[in-house]
Amino acid sequence: MLAAIAVGELFAAGEVALIMAVGEILEDITVDKARSGLGRLLALTPATGRKLTATGEQKVHLQDVVGGDILRILPGETVPADGIIVKGILLLTKLPLPENPFLLTKPSATKLWQELLTALELSILK
Repeated sequence: MLAAIAVGELFAAGEVALIMAVGEILEDITVDKARSGLGRLLALTPATGRKLTATGEQKVHLQDVVGGDILRILPGETVPADGIIVKGILLLTKLPLPENPFLLTKPSATKLWQELLTALELSILK
């Protein structure tokens, strides 16, 4: 832009300034949408889980879950932590879009990362 002004091309300098301003506006919009999307994604993560103990099932905060704990995940819930399936065969819905699911069956002893599913018991990998 400064070079265009230096050689007397004021119209070209104006075009460059306009293109730069539009680029900054588009960048701001893109950053805002990315932040919003990440916020919605983080909101999907469950805060609690059902820990199986010798006395039954206990609802616990996920920060209190340690490696080796067994969690029960009920139909329609999100897997709250990474783990290995210790009981049950599950049917995963890979996309959170009910009208267009991608279904995948996984047997016991399969490592599982946080995903949507139908039902299982999970040993935590922390």
